[in-house]
Amino acid sequence: MALQQISFSEARSRIEHTDLGRHRFVKSHFNRDIDDPYDYNLVINTERVLPATAVSLVLDGLRQKSTTQ
Repeated sequence: MALQQISFSEARSRIEHTDLGRHRFVKSHFNRDIDDPYDYNLVINTERVLPATAVSLVLDGLRQKSTTQ
């Protein structure tokens, strides 16, 4: 907000507009709902996990996926 010198409500409005555009893009191009958790193999909350831990989780997931196929 401070970087672009906009109010909280303007920032929220821009985020909602961007999110809506992303939802529409994914729906129109891939016929998917980006909020459907069943479309994701792994979700990592990067606010709670250190970057190195996130990398380890992704690599472990890829290794596990490659051995089960």
